[in-house]
Amino acid sequence: MLWTKDEILKSAEIHRDEIIKIWNPLVNNKQPRGRKFSTTSPFDLLLMFLSILEKKPSHAIEFSPWMGYSSSVIALAMKCLGQKNSFVTFEKEKSLDPFIQERFKTCDIQDYAKVRTNIMNKEFSRQYTKEIFPLLSSGCIIFVHDVSSNEKGGIETSSPSPANEHEGIQEWVNQVNPQYMLTHKMFGGQVERSKNLPRDTKFFDELAQILGRDILKHEESAPVCFVCLNP
Repeated sequence: MLWTKDEILKSAEIHRDEIIKIWNPLVNNKQPRGRKFSTTSPFDLLLMFLSILEKKPSHAIEFSPWMGYSSSVIALAMKCLGQKNSFVTFEKEKSLDPFIQERFKTCDIQDYAKVRTNIMNKEFSRQYTKEIFPLLSSGCIIFVHDVSSNEKGGIETSSPSPANEHEGIQEWVNQVNPQYMLTHKMFGGQVERSKNLPRDTKFFDELAQILGRDILKHEESAPVCFVCLNP
């Protein structure tokens, strides 16, 4: 599912009640000391939530979450679909595991997600693109957070993480040439370490009219998500 802007607005209108119901418990859950809301754009989380509701997958898997927001959104969407024990997330820091579990409990989704631990780096991303991605069904949706469009139109990391996980993703894209979209390129905005693009204020104003401005009140940066369909 590669979205057009009109399709996103239509889906947001259809699923408005589900979005509003889950959003407050999600964003008001306490943070680890010294950390802000999330490094992931709230719009990217919204797009992920809508994609799962529309696509209706039977299983979901996540690698290298940071603060558990994307993990919670996936689990909440799977809960809306009634899919228990169908989502596994491989957390990059064991120390964050109790915090993630607490967030799951607050959002009442502890029965919809399992947490495992892994090491995040570009070699790890090369491993899962070479060993896991080929096992996915054709047309499976793949999301990659914290990547944006660079000056040459390729993919680069939009966070200061030294892991360079995006390099493994870029190699996979170059090899298999999937259909994909970059939310930074599609909707614009200012991104650290990346090219700044004109923000599509008309689209976000229309989205705010549907959902209310509180849904995106934590939006501090441009959406920076890569979405593709597995070939």
